[in-house]
Amino acid sequence: FHLPTMPRWRWPLKRFGQKWVMWSMESDAYYPRQAHPFFRRLFDFRMTYHPDADVWLPYLQPDMPVLLRTPVKDKTADGLVAFFARNAACRWDRTAYVAELMRHVAVHAYGPCLRNRTIENDRGCATKREIISRYKFTVAFENAIGRDYVTEKIFDALIAGSVPLYVGADNVDEFLPGDRCIINAADFAGPRELAEYLRRLDADDNEYAKYMQWRSEPIRPSFIAKCERLRERPLHNLCRLLGPSA
Repeated sequence: FHLPTMPRWRWPLKRFGQKWVMWSMESDAYYPRQAHPFFRRLFDFRMTYHPDADVWLPYLQPDMPVLLRTPVKDKTADGLVAFFARNAACRWDRTAYVAELMRHVAVHAYGPCLRNRTIENDRGCATKREIISRYKFTVAFENAIGRDYVTEKIFDALIAGSVPLYVGADNVDEFLPGDRCIINAADFAGPRELAEYLRRLDADDNEYAKYMQWRSEPIRPSFIAKCERLRERPLHNLCRLLGPSA
């Protein structure tokens, strides 16, 4: 059952011998029933972004340790921060935060949300990474805040060689490849204070370089272990759990 697209008001009768699987990569903040203990007891297996799920569906990739070694490009953009977002109606005031940040530092918004830049010949993820590689910083704010919900936003920035500005999971450090590779906006009083810090880093190459130092150090074993866990495709993993009859 793919919960985000299932009707809330009608469920089939579970027949004897059936195995039910809960499948979702969406945040519990948007679909709270997928975290509700009673609702979860309807299912035999869970396929979600939580690491304790029977089948783990994170926004990581098995080849990410290699992708993170992509050489960093020169920061040639005439702005300091890149921003990509489609959803303006997220579960917290992300749009308002970025709009206020724009008042204090140059933020180039390429997505539909707060757009002030356009993209030609958009090739999806490759184009996004190519663009943000030219910026010192990239907004990597999740559209919902919840434990374990760490999406591609932060990894796209890290792969492209831009420092992510993050708001999201309180345990995000468990998903990072190294020390001091992101700037957590929660550490600042608000957009103005964050902007002041970004301007200081922009003016001090040595301080900015500290956010790139992890790239020349060994990737955390815990991060590599997470990626290796994904070598087996999730649906293959599920079939193995269901047994030979699947």
